[in-house]
Amino acid sequence: MAMGMAVLLGLVMETCLAAAVPCLAVGSGFGVADQRAANRLQRAARGVTQSGTRTGTADQAGKLERVGCSGGSNGVHDRTDSFGYWLRRRRKALDLTQEALGRRVSCSGFTIRKIEADERRPSRRLAERLAAALAVPEDERRDFLAAARALHGANRLQLEPVPAATDARAARPGASIRSSLAPDIGAAGDATPFVGRSREYGLLIGLIARLTAGTGYTVLIEGEPGIGKSRLLHEVARYAHAQDLPVLATNCYEIERAMPYQPVIDLVTRTLDRVSAAALCNLAPVSLAELAALVPEVGERCPDLPQLSNDFPEARQARLSRAVDQLLDASRGGRPLVLMVDDIQWADDASAQVLHTLARHAAQRPMLVIYAYRDEEVDSDERLAQRVESLRRDSDARRMPLARLDYADTERLVAALAGANLDAPGLAERLHRETEGNPFFLMSILQSLSEGETQLESRTSDAAGLLPDALRAAVRLRLAHVPK
Repeated sequence: MAMGMAVLLGLVMETCLAAAVPCLAVGSGFGVADQRAANRLQRAARGVTQSGTRTGTADQAGKLERVGCSGGSNGVHDRTDSFGYWLRRRRKALDLTQEALGRRVSCSGFTIRKIEADERRPSRRLAERLAAALAVPEDERRDFLAAARALHGANRLQLEPVPAATDARAARPGASIRSSLAPDIGAAGDATPFVGRSREYGLLIGLIARLTAGTGYTVLIEGEPGIGKSRLLHEVARYAHAQDLPVLATNCYEIERAMPYQPVIDLVTRTLDRVSAAALCNLAPVSLAELAALVPEVGERCPDLPQLSNDFPEARQARLSRAVDQLLDASRGGRPLVLMVDDIQWADDASAQVLHTLARHAAQRPMLVIYAYRDEEVDSDERLAQRVESLRRDSDARRMPLARLDYADTERLVAALAGANLDAPGLAERLHRETEGNPFFLMSILQSLSEGETQLESRTSDAAGLLPDALRAAVRLRLAHVPK
């Protein structure tokens, strides 16, 4: 059943992309760490996209950067009045990748690429979400929406989206909460009701309250894609911030599995933003040198660090894990700390060792460590299964599986999100039957219905019908090839 639903979700996501339907996920995106942005730029300079395909020469990249089109005296002119060009400039000023912006507004990076290339126009609702995600000032919203819908050009919009003296992260909506959060933890969190997770939320809040006793805990949140792991993390982070507790969070990305230490680099970079100079330079010089080898900023803040030998790489890896642990401890400032890492099924081996060390040491100090992963990956990935078992054994981690929504929760979600045009009798029941309570699937269909991309079909009361017959037939075809 889980594999069948995973295939069904994948097909719905592909259908959303093809039809430019914004697919709402429970929990998604914020900003990207400078180190990760640099890594992406390095890959782009080599002519390699994130998917691993060639993107052409540097000269071709320059042509794409200039965004030319037919017209003018020489056949080419700058499309500075293009909405796609403006969107791209605004996104880059906020240090967002196309994928990160897509997650924040509940659509795909592919859709953002199409919009920036002026090959697609966003729906009004997607344009409104873009305006909010890009922190478009209220007095410019009308022009922004009109440009998005091609009612007039983007030349009325401010081309420089963020003043030079403005911190881009502070310009983002909800920056007080999100500045220390990872790109994927909770983009849709404020826009959708938080339902069906009161028990799990209560348990995590209870563990935060118990941190005052001086001991910590590790929790492993598991569930299928779209079940709401990231949204739960977002709500816990919101609570911790309300209690004035530091929160550090990052994500592991499938594309970065071959790049050692990427989530660790992100954690260290975020920690450096909050640790004082005195606390940082008070760490052992060897620990600082290990951190500086990973994030050069450490060496800039604490100069004259010792040279490290490469004779024993295993010993260096162990020292790095301890150094990251010491850095996080120093950043607490005597307060309890909440550490979150989402999608650890995609962590590289080197990062997994560091995460294991952090979890193992959590019990020695007031720190709540929360790791989230896709449970379906455990059955197919032996290394992940071993990591999870090791975490449970060595750090006494608590396992927290997330179930699908029951009918009552589905009904609450539908009542809150369904627009006036969705007043069909028995809608919640039909959606629950169709989606089997998967929040991502549920909201994707609901969004599609709201924007007129999918129509309710007349069926008998015993039939599950909601999706178009063509999509339903494709689902049956996919399911026929899923191993029983």
